[in-house]
This record gives sequence, structure tokens and C-alpha cells, in this order.
Amino acid sequence: MRITFRAVRGVFQEDEELLSAGFDAGADWAEKGGHFLSLQRSAEGLRGDLEDWEADGLYVELDDQVYSGYGVVRECRLSRGMLSVDLETPIEDDEEIEGFDVELAIDDKSFDALKAGLPRIIEGSLAQLVVVE
Repeated sequence: MRITFRAVRGVFQEDEELLSAGFDAGADWAEKGGHFLSLQRSAEGLRGDLEDWEADGLYVELDDQVYSGYGVVRECRLSRGMLSVDLETPIEDDEEIEGFDVELAIDDKSFDALKAGLPRIIEGSLAQLVVVE
């Protein structure tokens, strides 16, 4: 099963500790039956103090921390209109999810920030990133 939704917001954020990309169906996404998808990793890259299950460094979360995992992403494909994420292994608490297809209905500035930031999040993980021009 693949989770499919339309994101009207997409953001790339970074601070001293975290690089993150988030996609959601708007401010009240949960009430509208939408979703929130986040891809994150430490701003420091891979650290020696990570547990084995965190060793990949790439964290994915759907809607809530209950549905999340480290090292489960196999591939991300980004184009102007779509983000597709294929999972290598299931996320926690939902073994039926094979991936995510997110239609990107976001402005150009947000897309450009995600296009520049997503490679930094994926870098150093086992996941592959394909950017389609």
C-alpha cells in the first residue's frame, strides 16, 4: 500500500541540530483527512554515538512519531509536481506501507528550497535521490 496525498505546503528547514523537509496538506491537514510527511537527519551528519538502528541517519515520519523509522527509505524521486518515497523496510506500527506519493502543489520558492535541501538530508544515508528536471 502506498500513501498518497496532495501537499499545499512544503518546507526545508535547518538549524544547528537538524535538517528537515516537511510536506503537508495545509494548516489543518489532520482534520481534512490529509497527511504530514517529514524527512530528517542530524545537521552533523552521521555521528559515532548513533545506535545501530539509527546508523543510516535518515529519519522518516508520517503524521506522528508512532509511524516513523530510521534507515527505511530506499529511494526518493523529486520532480516539480511530485515527491515519491519508496521504503526498503516498513515504518514502525504500519508494515503495510510501501511508500508515499505526494503531489506537490507548492509555490516555486518552497520547491526551490526543497530541491536544494533534500540532497543534503539524503546525503550519507543508504537512500538514493533522483531529481527529475
